[in-house]
Amino acid sequence: MTDADNLKEDLIDLQVNQGCQTKFRTLPMSGFWCDQLVTYTELAKAALEKIILFPTTYLCEKAFSTMLLIKTTVRNRLQDADLSVYTVYKPIPDRGVEVGESRSSRIYAV
Repeated sequence: MTDADNLKEDLIDLQVNQGCQTKFRTLPMSGFWCDQLVTYTELAKAALEKIILFPTTYLCEKAFSTMLLIKTTVRNRLQDADLSVYTVYKPIPDRGVEVGESRSSRIYAV
């Protein structure tokens, strides 16, 4: 038997199991498949891979959409006053400046 055949048999066993049907109705989907990792290891792993794919893809797409908004719409409207909120002026501490060195200050991004 191949792996696909084993997964099909496990799925059929799972579908007719009354205890699993009850758990499926009461538990969240990810919780149900985590619970089945002991009994139906390969089937549960395959199901969890499919379940986890959507939220991670969704979060990634959401982050890219937010970055696109920031880089286009918001960036086009930024003024110098807006940028001053994101910077902090900190002078460099005096460490006995040698001859020829100049004292300077740094601006750090927050």
